Amino acid sequence: MRRAGELAFEAPGTPPRVSEIPLPVLEAAGRVIRPLNVNLASLILMMSTFARGDACCDAYGTHRLGAFFRDAVRGRHGDLAVRR
Repeated sequence: MRRAGELAFEAPGTPPRVSEIPLPVLEAAGRVIRPLNVNLASLILMMSTFARGDACCDAYGTHRLGAFFRDAVRGRHGDLAVRR
């Protein structure tokens, strides 16, 4: 997941600023925030669930994620184009 984020920032030429939050801290934050904001707590707990495993899979086709991000920055993906 970290590499996917780095690819997204490389496409427009922006240096990535990546921070890591320990998984137990993220889970605790989700539980503490739940009484105050259920939606935010759900988002935080979902991120902690995604952070537990890697999202690796077999590569299919010829279009790669880095190329997709570069094309999106150049406006070649219609609704997915990056607008500044």
